[in-house]
Amino acid sequence: MFNLTGDQYPSAEVLGNDLSPIQPALYYDPIENKETNTYTLCRVPPNVRFEVDDMENEWVYSSKFDFIHGRYLAGAIKDWPKLMEQAFEFTRPGGWVEFHDFDMQFYTLKGAFKRGSPLDEWTSHIVQGLKKVGMEPEPGPKLEGWMKDAGFTNIQQKVLPIPVGVWPKDRRLKEIGALDYHQFQEGLEAISMHILTNAADWKPEEVQLFLINVRKELKNPRLQAQHNFHVVYAQKPLEEER
Repeated sequence: MFNLTGDQYPSAEVLGNDLSPIQPALYYDPIENKETNTYTLCRVPPNVRFEVDDMENEWVYSSKFDFIHGRYLAGAIKDWPKLMEQAFEFTRPGGWVEFHDFDMQFYTLKGAFKRGSPLDEWTSHIVQGLKKVGMEPEPGPKLEGWMKDAGFTNIQQKVLPIPVGVWPKDRRLKEIGALDYHQFQEGLEAISMHILTNAADWKPEEVQLFLINVRKELKNPRLQAQHNFHVVYAQKPLEEER
């Protein structure tokens, strides 16, 4: 996101914010070279800079933004209405905000996924654990309402079904499903261990045993599970429109 924006709008100033100092000095161009099947290593554009900060703290920027973007904040934000209010305050009149996030509930149209299965139970435990510590686990379906309450207008929402695995026939969805499956499997233990041992008082060995069945279900080619991803963008009214 940061590199694409910086390259596409060289006259803009792009500021990236994260809780941890994970910002790269180099990145791989997301567009694959079809002739060599490789990706080009690029430097971060000169108009892009990063800061380490907590976006739930009071915003103290000296100027306002034309565009504010946030995504993958499920389980990381306690007070979403306040976040949207601050985003509204620091967006220039006529500017835009855009947020992307999940609905954690898995479902299937024709597959073997069922309520009460290990994957469904995992979702329930994670959602309950995050709520117990005051975090919002499923912001996706609520983004539109929060934006409206903050004062934004021209709100548009897109709900995208994200498959888990390579079961879709559509080539693009198959690629998305492969990536979603990979990131889910890679992060499953870390996410589960952190939330279930801290918020739900599970023992580490209990988490490990529970995840055996979750992983087994995820590997079932007939599972055909998917979950929704919400993309919502909105505009701050001009002064004369307010």
